[in-house]
Order: sequence, then C-alpha cells, then structure tokens
Amino acid sequence: MKQTRNLFLAFTLSAALYSCGSGSFKEEAFYVRGNCEMCKDRIETGVQAINGVQSAVYNVNKEALNVIYDTIKVDRIKIENTCADLGHSTELVRRNEKNHADLPECCQESQKEGKH
Repeated sequence: MKQTRNLFLAFTLSAALYSCGSGSFKEEAFYVRGNCEMCKDRIETGVQAINGVQSAVYNVNKEALNVIYDTIKVDRIKIENTCADLGHSTELVRRNEKNHADLPECCQESQKEGKH
C-alpha cells in the first residue's frame, strides 16, 4: 500500500513538473489538528482550493497533512493559515477560535483531549 502511494505521489509530482516545465513543486507533510473524516474532508477541500496546491491528503490517525504545492504560487505558511482559518491548528498557526467553535462538536479539539 505504501509503495502504491509513493508511486502515485511520484507520478503526480512528475506530471506536475513536466507540465509546468519548472522545478518549483515541493512535497511536505506537517501537523494539522483534526479528529474525524469531516475534518479530513474540510482540510483537504480547503487546502486544495488554494492556487498552486497540486494535492492535499490528510491522515486523521497521524494528524498529518501531506501536500504538494508550487513554491512560486504559494508557501507553507499560506497553507497553514488556511487550515487555521478553517478552525484547525497547525505546527505554526493557532486555529481561528470563532471558526473552530462553529465546527461540529466531533471536530472540536476538546473531543480529542487525552489522546496524545
């Protein structure tokens, strides 16, 4: 399974580099706080909507976002700010409290206390 995922990511990155003709794409994984499949959908959809993001895959169990993005169009802090605006804290950016409070109860951080 991991080999298939790695092949898929390598193919996606290769296709992106070929189509753009530049080496400006970067793959990175970092912490984004989330609890469930609704969090996963919200994070992936929000990040994929950013101009310059090639792909975004969130792992709920690891609380990790794997993202491939064009470093000319977007940077990591923009991606982390987007996650925080959605109500999800990241390594570098604290969540937007109002948007976090508007999340379904199962998505709120208090639901995960004691897990770490």
